[in-house]
Amino acid sequence: MRKLFTLLTMCLLATASWATVITFDATVDHGDYGGSAGPFTVVKEAEGVKVTLAVTKGMATDVHYRVYKNETMTISAEGGDISKIELTCTANGEAQYGPGCFTTDQPTYGYDGPLGTWEGVAPAIVFTAASNQVRMTKVVVTVGAAGVAAPRISPDAGKYYEPIQVSMTCSTPDAKIYYTTDGSEPTKNSTQYAAPFTLSSNATVKAIAIKGDDVSNVSEAAYQFVSAVGVANIQEYSGKEDGTGVKFNNPVYAVAQNGKYLYVKDNSGFGLFYGDVDQKYVLGDVIPAGFFGTKTTYAGEPELMDLVGFKAASGNQEFDPETITTAMVDHAHWAHYVYFETATIDPDAKILTDAVGNAPVYFSMGVTANQVTAGVEYEVWAVIGSYKPKEGDVVYQILPIKVKRKGGGGVGIGNMGDYPDGTTLTFEYDATVLYHGNSRLFVKDDTGFGLIYGDPGKTYKQGDVFPAGYTGQKTTYGGEPELQKPFSGFENPIKSVTVEAEVVTPLDANHEHFAHYVVMKNVDVIELSGNNFKVRDASGNTCPGYNQFGQDVQEGHYDELYGIIGSYGSGPTYQLLPIIPSKPIPVAGINDLYALSKGKQGQFTTPLTAIYQHVDSRYLYVQDAEGVQTLVYGGVTGTFENGDLINNAVATWNEYQGAKQMIPVENFVADGKGDKILPDEPLPIEEISQDMIHRYLSFDGVDLVEEEDKVYIEDETGRLHMFNKFGIEIKGEAPYYIEGFLTIYNGEFEFYPIKVEGDDVDCGMKGDVNKDWEIGVADVNALIDIILGAKVDDCTRWRADVNGDNEINVADVNALIDVILK
Repeated sequence: MRKLFTLLTMCLLATASWATVITFDATVDHGDYGGSAGPFTVVKEAEGVKVTLAVTKGMATDVHYRVYKNETMTISAEGGDISKIELTCTANGEAQYGPGCFTTDQPTYGYDGPLGTWEGVAPAIVFTAASNQVRMTKVVVTVGAAGVAAPRISPDAGKYYEPIQVSMTCSTPDAKIYYTTDGSEPTKNSTQYAAPFTLSSNATVKAIAIKGDDVSNVSEAAYQFVSAVGVANIQEYSGKEDGTGVKFNNPVYAVAQNGKYLYVKDNSGFGLFYGDVDQKYVLGDVIPAGFFGTKTTYAGEPELMDLVGFKAASGNQEFDPETITTAMVDHAHWAHYVYFETATIDPDAKILTDAVGNAPVYFSMGVTANQVTAGVEYEVWAVIGSYKPKEGDVVYQILPIKVKRKGGGGVGIGNMGDYPDGTTLTFEYDATVLYHGNSRLFVKDDTGFGLIYGDPGKTYKQGDVFPAGYTGQKTTYGGEPELQKPFSGFENPIKSVTVEAEVVTPLDANHEHFAHYVVMKNVDVIELSGNNFKVRDASGNTCPGYNQFGQDVQEGHYDELYGIIGSYGSGPTYQLLPIIPSKPIPVAGINDLYALSKGKQGQFTTPLTAIYQHVDSRYLYVQDAEGVQTLVYGGVTGTFENGDLINNAVATWNEYQGAKQMIPVENFVADGKGDKILPDEPLPIEEISQDMIHRYLSFDGVDLVEEEDKVYIEDETGRLHMFNKFGIEIKGEAPYYIEGFLTIYNGEFEFYPIKVEGDDVDCGMKGDVNKDWEIGVADVNALIDIILGAKVDDCTRWRADVNGDNEINVADVNALIDVILK
């Protein structure tokens, strides 16, 4: 046993002389998959190696793993670097479901037929289903790399507006990292990396890892720093000189987003941001203050580039467009959200014509040329953009966001069977949701009932009404028309209505009721085998049933059995797809939710309080009004800090490693501030128990030790395995004070730390917010940044709490000014 002084340079991996192969078989390895579309994780271990397959949205069926379009699959390893991944898919190449639909964040990925192969040296690889959904029957991961892995440098290279902490890690055991910051090639005579360091001026960091005679490839990250000035709104930013770095101190509202183009507005006007913001916004989303960019001019108009610090929407305040004519497509309306009441669009000439004239159209904001027909009158929602030809003046043009055919009588969900397979259709009726689950969206409109298959980019609940203008490709499946490849136009609901089920018998499972929401009364479920069963009524009539949506279907009598009529096969055969009415059950606390049957939704009647959320993970820890704590695992719509309130949250639950955890459904957004949650008082390790799983705990005066490639928290009463799940920096030396959350893995308690500090950590002095060992105006500015939402570590927060009331607000500014004046 040897004492562990820091985890930053520790690599808990086996040597490069061996390789371990771990196979994920979709028929048996389902991990924490809950039975319906959403995030899931599958973990397997062998020979001291743990490999995790994490999908942001998809399914783990009994046949294959699914990764939905635009979602990701991350494969990561503990215990060694990944050297090879083989994906066996259900289709070839770039065809739908094939390996060619994936892109990766690492080079050396290729595919041949149904087999996709990645080779290299990395602790984690992210696959993105960029062009279509991917389905895999098997994933084979080889762990164990030849040579020394190149260091990983964090954060990513790019333009920054505030000082950054640069850290480096290596996944090869006992390798030493050497680096330079002037762009020169590192050698073993360069500076050896020992701890994160601060950069505040332009630098190119290069690093290598060395073990014995083996030297890794060079890792490189170039950083450029721009001074940023605070601006209050779009108008103020637009007046800055090109090249000025700006920080928005007020929020803005999203108008439209497509790729790197993000149109926004606030009370002062409209604007265009261009770049990767790593967020998805819809009309009306509130983009929180605190983001940075560089003001530029493009095609005669201001544009914000080099975007940094964008957060998930903090709310939504949808607004109406301005009604204009083609005569108003000019500088005065650039970037505005606009509406043309009646217009025709020539998709070839790219011209929009209305009663007063015409204006150019460019298909770049969601609507494509094949969605409109020349000579047909449309309502058009758009933003006004600009471009500058090689020769000539700036041209202002219409960028359609959504179109809707005028006058009705057009394409509806009930008449799409009139069109040939492969036709791209734009629907001209608002649609009411009957059920949404497992990539199947059953809807009705004024023309009838139908099925949309795929990912529309939204999650709808029963009764939601979303507007006309959505598009997709018509096909035929199971003898019935179906809309596949939903392309665009799926908007937030415009209202919600009550949907009543039609009372039917098993004899009504037929073409006439395809896609209808129905209820069969006084029936029995018989011959249950896997997901297949039969429904029998009192007269002995039967119809097939299939548990498409993972409901809790059991053999026996049902007074009422709700479902959707679906179809399959060339016959076709019509069957009942059972669903449980989705109205959430009111619950007062976490234990009440966990008392519900698995799959039932509970809605909290009292607020939850956020404790901790790690920005790079799907982990959110919360506490209810009774003090019960748990883990919320999965995608949530907001970001949270300790003390944020979550009102009216809707959730289900599942079990992982025998411990219950909450699965978010909706309303997981910050909605007010409550008291911060503190960890339990430090306790001896011997008092750890099962009922503390997911609880916010602390330990004081403990040691960290490494033994057999594991790290343990140790006191005189025992030891506890610590897994640095969130990559927390270890500060100082033993004895340590540690905060975090208890979990369980393979029958063993594990601890996820969020704070690890030794007694020798020097946080500086109160009021020296920027820790430059002087207290002055610069500290006031730094304190204001924190009040406005800047992320800081615990020591900085302690220095910023000038009056010592455990809150950081204007009172601390006044206290700091008093210190400066004295």
